[in-house]
Amino acid sequence: MTTLQGSGDREEERTPEQTDEKAGGSRTIRGPTGPEPAGHDHDGGHQALVYEDRDEQFDAVASFLRRGLELGEQCLYVADDGSPDAILAELRDRGIDVDAALDSGALAVVAPPESRRPGGEFDREAMLEFWHERLADVASGGYGEFRATAEMTLALDGESVPEGLVEYEAMLDSLAADDQCSLLCQYDRTRFPDGVIDEVIETHPLIAQGETVSENIYYTPPEEVLGPDRPGDRVDRRLRTLREQEESRVALRDHERDLHALYEVVADVDGTFEEKLLALMDLGCERFDMEMGGLARVDSETDRFEVEVTNGDHEDLVPGSEYPLSETYCRVAVADGGTRAITDTEEFEENLCYEQFGVRTYLGTHLEFDDADDRTFWFVSRRPREEISAADEAFHHLMGQWVRYELEKQRRTDQFVALDNLNQTARDINRELAEQSTREEVEQVVCDRFTESDSYAFAWFGTVEGSDVVPSTDATHPDAEEILELGAGGLAARAARTGDTQVLRDTEVGPDTEPWQELARRGITGVASIPVAYEDERYGVLTVYTTRERAFDEKEREILTQLGEIVGLAIAVIDHERELTHERERLEFFNRLVRHNLLNSLNVVRARVEMLEGAVDPEAATHLETVETRTDEMIDLVGKVRTLMRAVDETDERDLEPTDLGTALGAEVERTRRAFDCAEFDVGKSVAGAGTVLADDLLTEAFENLLVNAVQHNDKETPRVWVDVETSERETTVRIADNGPGVDDEVRAQMFEKGRKGLKSNGTGFGLYLTREIIESYGGEIRVEDRDPEGTVFSISLPRAESA
Repeated sequence: MTTLQGSGDREEERTPEQTDEKAGGSRTIRGPTGPEPAGHDHDGGHQALVYEDRDEQFDAVASFLRRGLELGEQCLYVADDGSPDAILAELRDRGIDVDAALDSGALAVVAPPESRRPGGEFDREAMLEFWHERLADVASGGYGEFRATAEMTLALDGESVPEGLVEYEAMLDSLAADDQCSLLCQYDRTRFPDGVIDEVIETHPLIAQGETVSENIYYTPPEEVLGPDRPGDRVDRRLRTLREQEESRVALRDHERDLHALYEVVADVDGTFEEKLLALMDLGCERFDMEMGGLARVDSETDRFEVEVTNGDHEDLVPGSEYPLSETYCRVAVADGGTRAITDTEEFEENLCYEQFGVRTYLGTHLEFDDADDRTFWFVSRRPREEISAADEAFHHLMGQWVRYELEKQRRTDQFVALDNLNQTARDINRELAEQSTREEVEQVVCDRFTESDSYAFAWFGTVEGSDVVPSTDATHPDAEEILELGAGGLAARAARTGDTQVLRDTEVGPDTEPWQELARRGITGVASIPVAYEDERYGVLTVYTTRERAFDEKEREILTQLGEIVGLAIAVIDHERELTHERERLEFFNRLVRHNLLNSLNVVRARVEMLEGAVDPEAATHLETVETRTDEMIDLVGKVRTLMRAVDETDERDLEPTDLGTALGAEVERTRRAFDCAEFDVGKSVAGAGTVLADDLLTEAFENLLVNAVQHNDKETPRVWVDVETSERETTVRIADNGPGVDDEVRAQMFEKGRKGLKSNGTGFGLYLTREIIESYGGEIRVEDRDPEGTVFSISLPRAESA
């Protein structure tokens, strides 16, 4: 006989034992048992395998041994008919790593001991001694638990069945119950008579068939098998079995009925969540024999229990009523984080749930949420009960999971709707901001739109004064005065100080008792204060209130912060427009001063100078010429200033019309040619077909400045100017080049700035600045670059009238 060898201590995790109450006493069986045999995983116990072919035999054996190897048990196969190699091959074909199990000592295949007395009688004592020796070997090897399967043909004497086999199996049943071992007895139905199989089956609490293990309803406890034959005991056992079968059948029928009813409730597409919840409570009251069901908000940190929904009448447990959680049975479910049934109420006798509410039986489930108030879903009764079955607890847990799923779905739907409302509010505000002309109007629009939305209850705008935020604008609301008096508990001031959006998501648990508790009593559940700023300028704080549960999550805060920036930009634009208006008024005053007073005075001086010509001596004539020259320069300067004023101050009022670019440019070249007969002008053929641009009469002023600049700033004896045009689909570019000295990088970077003078210029420095202002007022662009090999090139790009 092969001797088992241990492989040292084993520290693998073992599955917890499960206790199963059976007729005839309490037994410990490793692994699940119950009315659904397919769920059994061959964890242990005393099992009988009745097979008719080799596949059926080894499907069950492999499943049995595989489970033992997974649990780190010592596994033994006692062979009689089959050879060890053939047995190992069958196990290997079914996915067991036989070689590793043999090498570690976790698996062995052995021959049975001599199990017959000289007269051929089955020696059950010898076999029992064999099993006890094996258990001792396992204990010394450090395994702790033992699993074995034996081919029961070892008991056959030829084809005859020895006496004492049934008693032997009954003793094995006691052995499996008392020691940490699992046994699978293999019976070949083709070798054993049906009568023997029938008796053997009665001695096994579990029956294995292929990979299925089921409880044996015909099981007879060992004490009855080994005890005196008492027909009354057998009758009692069979009647008890029949009664238990009927009770199980009725329980299964009722369970299926309740599951069907539960499905009908949750599958009702027309019912609201509250309607389904009440129907679910009615179903639970009927199933659990309870008086009332309910749903409550709970918070262990604040010791809060608030009844939310009930389906019955109770003077204390009504929706909206609040009590300390520690005074309720629900505290146990919350502490455990699962489903709890309470029928022993002794420890609660001094609590409200017992003393005031009168509840004597409780069944409840804790529903936990990541970003919302936790709930408990419960059923209660004033009538005491001995116990609540595990099946009822499981059914209640299933109901609770549906309630949790629906609440989570509802919360996410509410969040989506709230974000959609916020986005719509933001769009409405953004659209209306452009129509407002004062900061006060902007603030009022923002406050009103928030208060009118479905997601918010009230809003006010405050300006920063020192360390405080003082309300400046608020929306119309019946409680506006009271809410403003409560303020925002430092939330708005903190938002102004940090520049970040500040929120309080639950006014029930605010950092200070007031003003949050007062807001909560008014139905306000959350508050957010949003800084209103643009760039470095802070304009104030917008504070909004909501009645939604756990509002102002990260996404909502992000949108509110962006909205604060948009409102800040709108206020900045209004402030900028106000400043521009003030500047325009000043420019208009200056324009009138130049246009009327200064120009009129210069024209009077010019007229008097002309009257004195020829009437003074030669020496005085020289001074008169200087006066005349300076007066002409001043009149010319006034003209340029008037042109500049038109370019920069009247842009919005000027009427731009399609203008033939070639005609305007050609005419200005001819005027400049006549004025500077010392210069040469080369006009490209492209000028005639330059097309049209949107412009006005200031366009020729721009061309004149560039053409004159090309001649006056030229250091050659004969200045040369080249003019041509390039046309694309969307714009026309005029190029004016000269053979002058060019422009160095430092001058080029600043030459279009106001007051910048050209090379050796005696002018005012406004020419190129004025040219840039005119061109940009048309939506165009002007550039300057060096001309190869010498000179300067000015490029003016203007949008074509056809593409505008």
